Amino acid sequence: MNATRLNSLLRRYSGRQLRADLGRLAAQALAALLLLGLAAVVIDAVLGLGAWGLWTLDLILLAATAAALIGLLVMLAGCRFEPRRVAVAVEERLGLGDSRLINAVDLVGAAPFGASVSLRQRAVELGNDLAESVQVGSIVETRRLTRAGFAAVSVLAFVAIIYLLMPGLFHAVVPRLLAPGADLPPFTLLKFDVSTDPQDAYYGKPASIVVKLTGPTLPQRATVVFVADEGGDERIAMVPTVAAQLFARGAKPRESDDGATYRLQLARVVRSRTFYVDTPKGRSGLHQLNLLPVPLFEQVEVNYGYPQYTGWEATTQVLGDGGIKALANTAVTLTVKSNVALGRGDLTMTPSPSSADAQPISVVLDPDSTDPTIVRGTARLNFSGEYSLSLTGADGTASDKTLRGPIVAVPDQLPEIQITEPTAHVVAPEGWKVDVLVEAQDDIGIGRMVLHRGVNGWGPTSWELSRTFTTADHSAASADYSFNLGELGARSGDVITYFATAYDNHPSGGQFAETPIHVIQVISQEEYVEFARTRYHIEDLQAEWEAFEAQLEELREQREAILDQLKELMEDLAGGDPLTDEQKRRLEELEAALGQYAEDAKALQDEADARVEQPSLYDFEKPYKQTMGQMSEGLESQAEAGAALREAAAALRNQDSPALRNQLGARGIKFADQQKPFTEKDDQQREETTVDLEKLALADEMIAQAERIRVVVEAQQGLAQRMAVFRHKNDLSLGEQLKARRLADEQAQLRLELTDAQQSLREAAKGAQENLPKMSGAALGICSAIDGLEVYADMHSGERLANAGQGRGAYEAFQTAADKLDSLLTDSCSPKGGAASGDLDGCLTLPRFAILSSLQQMAQGRGIPGLGPAGATGSGQAGSAARFSVMGPASRLTGGPSMSDRGSMGRGGHGLGKGAGSGDGDGDEGVERIDAPVAGGRGGGSGALLGVPAAYRDQAEAYFQRLAEENR
Repeated sequence: MNATRLNSLLRRYSGRQLRADLGRLAAQALAALLLLGLAAVVIDAVLGLGAWGLWTLDLILLAATAAALIGLLVMLAGCRFEPRRVAVAVEERLGLGDSRLINAVDLVGAAPFGASVSLRQRAVELGNDLAESVQVGSIVETRRLTRAGFAAVSVLAFVAIIYLLMPGLFHAVVPRLLAPGADLPPFTLLKFDVSTDPQDAYYGKPASIVVKLTGPTLPQRATVVFVADEGGDERIAMVPTVAAQLFARGAKPRESDDGATYRLQLARVVRSRTFYVDTPKGRSGLHQLNLLPVPLFEQVEVNYGYPQYTGWEATTQVLGDGGIKALANTAVTLTVKSNVALGRGDLTMTPSPSSADAQPISVVLDPDSTDPTIVRGTARLNFSGEYSLSLTGADGTASDKTLRGPIVAVPDQLPEIQITEPTAHVVAPEGWKVDVLVEAQDDIGIGRMVLHRGVNGWGPTSWELSRTFTTADHSAASADYSFNLGELGARSGDVITYFATAYDNHPSGGQFAETPIHVIQVISQEEYVEFARTRYHIEDLQAEWEAFEAQLEELREQREAILDQLKELMEDLAGGDPLTDEQKRRLEELEAALGQYAEDAKALQDEADARVEQPSLYDFEKPYKQTMGQMSEGLESQAEAGAALREAAAALRNQDSPALRNQLGARGIKFADQQKPFTEKDDQQREETTVDLEKLALADEMIAQAERIRVVVEAQQGLAQRMAVFRHKNDLSLGEQLKARRLADEQAQLRLELTDAQQSLREAAKGAQENLPKMSGAALGICSAIDGLEVYADMHSGERLANAGQGRGAYEAFQTAADKLDSLLTDSCSPKGGAASGDLDGCLTLPRFAILSSLQQMAQGRGIPGLGPAGATGSGQAGSAARFSVMGPASRLTGGPSMSDRGSMGRGGHGLGKGAGSGDGDGDEGVERIDAPVAGGRGGGSGALLGVPAAYRDQAEAYFQRLAEENR
């Protein structure tokens, strides 16, 4: 059964009716949305809503639009084609009651149970016939569509009319609704004509904001509001013109008046700003006060092109607060980068008032050809002062800021030169070699160094020195020169003077410096030995001996290790098997150890031989040097035996054979049998030498402290004699009181010196009681005698009375102290007469004459700590002020540095043993000289005396000898 016509009718009706319904709904939604939009415009125009109010209206409009769209979508979703539903709707529109269309739709498909075929066919034919006779357009419902469309057109026309009547309303409100957060001005009937004068402001220049207000009612005031980036807008009232003032007073504008004008004058514009004009009647939109871009100093670099003679590479630095600083005559190139294209830069260099002859310099910085935001210019730095730098843009805009800072032209400094070795005044024996070290430094570089020399007033002649640079930039150099007195033919009494000159590398050649005159005074060998004896002490010899013993002990340990190594190797080789790799390795180790041993033994032998060859300063050195010679012979034998054993080990390692094995064993036995200088007898002899030197040192120390006491005795006698001028005066004048007080100060100094000397003597005697019982007993007797005499009470009393101005009493106390001290030396005798016992206290193994003579010789050169001639102020004591050094063979006794003769605090500070240093703090290490001894912290004087008259020392020594003889 075919129901084509019926199906076509139903589908066409369904589609047209759906379109009609959708159009109706769309028209209704459009009308509603237009009314809502118009209401939003009116609300905002009346109320001038803020951002939140605008957002609320927008949300309402968006919600209404969304509801309309949802309704349309729901209608579309619910209008699915259903033939029976559409047939019912068509019959209702046609007013039929027989259900022909409905029956046809129901019976066109599978027939219900019990329906005949003819019945179904008849029903379908009736439906088709009816469908063919019906016009679809006549049955579609269009009235509601027409009404909805009319309403929509009416609302649209209404809105259009309002827009035509009030376009400004929509122009003001609609953008606010579209952009609620844009801070657009609300609707107002005022019209704002805002302008800036000039249109683009110049940095730092004045500018004006002008607004002309027009409208039905004009406000009485206007304000410029500058919008801040983070809130806190700035409000500034505008100044009204005359017409605006009339409006403010309520006057009606004349027909020629077409508005009110307000103005804001800005004295200085420094940046671009966003603003609007606010009035009680409304406000304007946002406007921009544009500022022409001003040249800024984004980066300033300075390039230093140093003078060619310096050899320095050019450097580039960022210009900072330190300004421009470089060597004089440096080419200074400034490179400035700005934020805008530049027309030029101007650099002005003004000299300081101290640079009277210098003239200001002006330099134009030209734009870079590749980057217009960069300018560059070069000036020559020839004076110190101040610079100023300014920029000008390509459009003529000047920079608002001028860079200023100091300029410093550092002059090329003169070089510095000094003769670091030797000291300024050198005394050297004939035939000696004086090495000179010259050092120079300069801020740029050392060019050349010259030594000038003269002899006995002749000359000087010049000698170009071969310099050695000690720094990579050639700013420091040193040079060596030697005065070989033997080759020069210098004799005793000759005086050699010399000085050095250093030139830097300045092209003018006028940059130089010279050292002070240095002197070499030539003396004879006899004069040198005599002087050396006055500076060489037993402590020096002890230090030398200790260093030699330490090296000998190290050599002994090497020998014992080699013997152990050789024993193990010979036991391993006893089997007669061929040499293994391990045995060869052990032979190689033995060979290396023997080579080092032979080398060390030979070096120590050479050192001992050199010491033996040195001239003797004292008699006690002769047996000492004999001992050194005997040890040298043993060391020579050790070196030879070690070398022979090394050769045998090397031969066996290279070629294994029974003969070479026997040779190794034989030479090993010879090496073991060669024990000198490590025999028990040698050890005993060296121990005795050590003890002898210790005894000499103890005796020398006690004699030194006795000499101090002897000097105090002499000084006390002199002080009493000086005080004798007041012996008949009880009341002293002002001048006499001052002198008495000075003498009191000297008495106090002597009292402190005697106290220290007595204490030092007591300590030295206690330390020597075991080795020198008689001499130490005599020394302790001296200390007890001083206490028994009660000298200190007299000294203190004299000091007190002298300070009080009582001349007679002070003199008597001074003299009493002098008499008591003098009683200690009343029965002196010859030192030689006190040595009848055969040796010093019977404890020394050196010959009798050597003991006595050596002690006398040492006393001749002993520096007594503490006292010396009166100082410059009249109180206290002064040490030696000599500033010279003596060179000669004594400084080579152990290879250590020699020592300089200069003021010091006593004796015993330096020895000539291995490792001894000069210790004078003057940086003269390495120069061979004989140094003044340094105090061991004793002495009450302010200085030290080097070279107390020899007679005093002999008497002090004789006193000890006498006491020792009497106590036997």
